Amino acid sequence: LASLQNQLALIDLMSRSSRGQASGMLERLVLKHENIKIKMYQEKQHARAHFHVDYGKNNHVATYAIDTGERIEGTLDRKYDKSVSAWAAANRENLMAVWRALQSGTPESPFIQSLSAM
Repeated sequence: LASLQNQLALIDLMSRSSRGQASGMLERLVLKHENIKIKMYQEKQHARAHFHVDYGKNNHVATYAIDTGERIEGTLDRKYDKSVSAWAAANRENLMAVWRALQSGTPESPFIQSLSAM
């Protein structure tokens, strides 16, 4: 029962619309694993598809490109950096689908739900 509750809570988190408090941009929690949160924003002015990593209580610790999985901004401990890059590579197709849907304003929940765990 506890496992099911955790899974349902995660689905609620991933599919809930929210706006970044400071920026007003549409924000989606793509994945939460222990102290790591992976988020995407509706950033129509950004040409390169990417996602943001929050670690612990810190927001926007690092930004990763979806096409290559490389960290393009920020710092993240090396042991996590490799894991995030590998996860991005394994989920590239679905991450791109989430990015496209979010930028166009279409539902991205089915793509988020098909991402593998970290």
